[in-house]
Amino acid sequence: MGKVTVLGAGVMGTALAIHLAKQKNEVKLWGTRWDTSTIENYRATGRCEKLNSDIPQSVEFFMADELEKALQDSSIIILAVTSDGIRDITNSISGYIDENVIIANIAKGIEEESLMTMSEIIEDCLAGQQKNIPVVKIGGPLRAIEVANEVFSEAIFASKNIEAARVLQKAFKAPYFKSNVTQDIIGVEICAALKNSYAITIGICEGMYENMDNPKAALIARGCMELAALVKAKGGDVETALGLAGVGDLYVTSQGGRNRTLGKLLGQGKTMKEAVEEMKNQTVEGYPAAKVGYKLAATLEQQGKLNLSDVSLLVELYRILYEGKPAVEALKDYWSN
Repeated sequence: MGKVTVLGAGVMGTALAIHLAKQKNEVKLWGTRWDTSTIENYRATGRCEKLNSDIPQSVEFFMADELEKALQDSSIIILAVTSDGIRDITNSISGYIDENVIIANIAKGIEEESLMTMSEIIEDCLAGQQKNIPVVKIGGPLRAIEVANEVFSEAIFASKNIEAARVLQKAFKAPYFKSNVTQDIIGVEICAALKNSYAITIGICEGMYENMDNPKAALIARGCMELAALVKAKGGDVETALGLAGVGDLYVTSQGGRNRTLGKLLGQGKTMKEAVEEMKNQTVEGYPAAKVGYKLAATLEQQGKLNLSDVSLLVELYRILYEGKPAVEALKDYWSN
């Protein structure tokens, strides 16, 4: 099978390494400077407690200062670092790789200043190094602990180079893991970046109406419709938002986690400041994503490609998170229009 290097030893990077090693791929797991204690623990115990999973003995572990060694002879490189580290890590590896590799990315987000997606940032960095390396976006409803523990899962691999996407599809294939491929990388990226924000609105409904399903179901549907509008405005395929990258990923994200928790606190009447304090300043990915999503929508409106009325739920969420509008009032305004 393939020779794969996973860059980033967080729970998702580790889960992907575990899964790929089980499929007889040769896997190297490299940790950033923030992962030093994690890599040390993996070497000592061969286990990831956060994933409740043993790590196959075939996985090789590498520290931050062993990047070149970790990349040696790999045909697939998976970036599993945070979104704000994508530009730096791509520049860091560019001197060690050639055009015989495929770069895959599972990080999600849109860069606020440039409004580039993660894949666009990777392509931009590689172009600056005059390297024509295919980039694949890994999307879909993939919860790390379930991927690591052989729970039925389905992904979507997106790339302008469809053959590169198929290489990833083959490497990941398992009796409990299936996938699709698409060339709509912009659509998968937009969905991955903004589904966390829409998941906050599901949490708001949970806070307002605990165990009531009508509003949450409506907002999942509406969230996917707005994702579709944004994808279309960016030149992507509407169907992407109605498949694994949109409906699937938004559903799994809205079932739990920090985005939903923040929304629930807001729906219970807490201010943004109170909610953040109660969550002890934990990182909530959907919070900054909503700001960038709103900026993207406003930019697309200025370009004549979108009307803000097409993303009215995102607009109300922005007002809650950044303008201090009470969540209950915002949802009432959304429903009355």
